[in-house]
Amino acid sequence: MKKTNKIKTRIISTVLSAITVCSVGTVALTSASAASNTVSAGTTITDDYSIKLDSDLNAVKNLTSSTIFKVLEECTGWGKFVTPALGGLLDSFVGTEDQTAQKLDEISDKIDKLFDRIDSLESSMKTAFTTELGINSFYNKFIEFKSQTKAMQKKIDETLVNTKLSNADKMAKIASLTGNYSEWRAKFEDVLGSLNELFKQPVMTRNNNIFELSYNHYTNTSLLSGEAIDKAKPVCDYVMSAYSAGCATIMESLSAQLYVNALPEKTQAAINKDFSAHICRDADDVADEIKEVNRYLTTDEIKEGESIYYIGSDGVHYNNADFSLEGKYYKIKPYNGWITTVELKPIYPTDIFYGLYQRVTEGSRCIYVDKGNSNIAMSNKLSVLDHTKNPNANGKWSDDAGKNTADWFNNTLAGDALNGDKIKALANDASSKGITLRTLLDQNGFDTSNLPQNTNLVTEGARNDSVSSLSELVGYNYQRSCYKGINIDQVGASERTIQLIDCGVNIWKNDRWNYAYSGNACVFKLA
Repeated sequence: MKKTNKIKTRIISTVLSAITVCSVGTVALTSASAASNTVSAGTTITDDYSIKLDSDLNAVKNLTSSTIFKVLEECTGWGKFVTPALGGLLDSFVGTEDQTAQKLDEISDKIDKLFDRIDSLESSMKTAFTTELGINSFYNKFIEFKSQTKAMQKKIDETLVNTKLSNADKMAKIASLTGNYSEWRAKFEDVLGSLNELFKQPVMTRNNNIFELSYNHYTNTSLLSGEAIDKAKPVCDYVMSAYSAGCATIMESLSAQLYVNALPEKTQAAINKDFSAHICRDADDVADEIKEVNRYLTTDEIKEGESIYYIGSDGVHYNNADFSLEGKYYKIKPYNGWITTVELKPIYPTDIFYGLYQRVTEGSRCIYVDKGNSNIAMSNKLSVLDHTKNPNANGKWSDDAGKNTADWFNNTLAGDALNGDKIKALANDASSKGITLRTLLDQNGFDTSNLPQNTNLVTEGARNDSVSSLSELVGYNYQRSCYKGINIDQVGASERTIQLIDCGVNIWKNDRWNYAYSGNACVFKLA
């Protein structure tokens, strides 16, 4: 690792140090010394060897959402258990008594279960990485990192329950697992550094990170981006889970080094030399190592006014917000001749892996990718038209009602994002899955709540279908208009012709009529 300059760590690094010190340093250390010792900026070991947080770090419970534990919570089922336990752990260090050892065991247990879950998926993930994605080099380095950190986590677990070690020696043994500075470089710097580079570009000939590569691969077997995201997500979750758990484990040990180095000299002198010999004594070097592990994993909270990236409630990505209100961000955009607001969710920047993960797993699900042949971004809400709103179906005879109805229909639903062949492909896809088009759309992030039952998805615009005869025996003029579409609520539905209006006159019978057929039509709109 290239040593950085000795600039003080940013607040989030301090927070992470405090968090991980807490997570491995909750066993009370006994000593007669009454001195207070600084662990890192903003934290102090008090006389009873608990952790005192200064006013800045008292906000730590609000910042935990930006830490590795939030990452674990977002992409696995275990993090949601870890985060509350961590919060309780921090509470115990701010003037309240708690069963901190029990909470530490709970955190360790959840990380263990996370590693077990990762292991249970390894066989299927190996196939995904090596056969489907063809990224053996990434997989091999990834497994090397996972194996190293899992073995370290096991040693941490064993150390915590070892009744033959003093509490100080337990902390020192955990701290020694990453080794002194030269040992750290030999053990972790190369594998972690190489893995980080492979995260950003697993295949030299493709300018994609690991998450984009996975998504792009699965677009080749999907018509809509939502399906491709769903196929890629297990791979992305597996990668992010193992990386997060591994980094969390390393940071436990590195933070324990900060803790041990801050102990009184008398306490340090009593520590088993087999452990202390493998602890880096330069606090700045340890801080650099913590920052290096943390480099691609966490970030500061996103602040209002910063240039960030958003995902809208409409499934569209935005580079900026138009305004914020009560802590929420919004975009103003036109909709059906009116304007509407879209709520935006800020996401992390691309200089951390979680931001790259979000851009794929929380990306727009409403893109027509056509098995890698298209990239048509669509709004998640379709435009819908009620047949009975036809102004030409007014009960009065008109000799151009058919043409005017076709014009009205086509103008109202102008700007269809997909042509008929693409829509029929979606219908065939739904049919092959044994589901309706509505279900297919719902599964892929579209909001179909505005589409009445049995709405038809338009495959071909309306045309004038009028006929007339002025023979001596029969005199009539039938004004008709129809379009082609597919029912979104029928499994296996295919394209059919749908009539919009029936307007006519029978001269010999002195009969006139004009009425609209009930029903609804809908089309996709560009984002």
